[in-house]
Amino acid sequence: GNITPGENGRKNVDFKCQNLRDAGFVISDKFVMRSADSDGVKIMYYYINDNKPIETLNHTGQVFDCFQKTFGKYPYQVYSVVQTPFAFGGMEYSGLCFVAPQDNQNDYFRTIVHETAHQWWYSKVGNDQIGESWLDESLAEFSTLCFYKQYKEKDYKEMVEKAYDDYIFYSGITGRTGEGAEIENALKNFNRYSYYYNVYVKGALMFDSLYKIKGESFISALAQYCDKYSLKLSSKNDLISSLEKSLNCSLDDYFDPWLSGKVLLCRY
Repeated sequence: GNITPGENGRKNVDFKCQNLRDAGFVISDKFVMRSADSDGVKIMYYYINDNKPIETLNHTGQVFDCFQKTFGKYPYQVYSVVQTPFAFGGMEYSGLCFVAPQDNQNDYFRTIVHETAHQWWYSKVGNDQIGESWLDESLAEFSTLCFYKQYKEKDYKEMVEKAYDDYIFYSGITGRTGEGAEIENALKNFNRYSYYYNVYVKGALMFDSLYKIKGESFISALAQYCDKYSLKLSSKNDLISSLEKSLNCSLDDYFDPWLSGKVLLCRY
């Protein structure tokens, strides 16, 4: 932004941004910043307490490169990852994400993967986050699995196994199948636990299962969907019809049981 003198020793900063879905600001005079370049995009990492900032920056760059190659070009010129106290592990904004400090580096890194995925599923391809929150959250969590599958396949397998076990444990306690176990639901109809287990955990497994069925053609279909709805708003019907066209098959019978909560997950 442009900085001009203000009154009483203050400074005025004017920002000009294009194609943002929202804007977020994190301000501190204690931030240390490291940066890198990824195919013309400046990646900036702001932190206050990180013993291995270069490792974090390199990880962010690797994630960013992975998603650009997998789902298509990033829509902005700068991507900022900011370490900041937050109520949850992280939060996405257009061109920016918050990452809360965590004692476990693996969890910290995984949060960066998930929030970076939102630059594609939410920032680049928009959706109704209140009425169809699964469209970006389930895809962001599935994209996290995709990253680990490419770079740390052992971790990917463990994450998928844990997702199955966690959801089976959750559904066993709640007894929720069918109504109350929907992935597709308005945000107000979820509680904290049903939202996490149905939208994040089961939603990621829904896409991962289709990936296993269709292979790399499914990833290509997602990239085509991302390109078609770049900087636009998408809906469930848009996603399914785009995938059907790319994969040349009907998918209603696949998605309907998952989204309505009729799919029962079990371990053999």
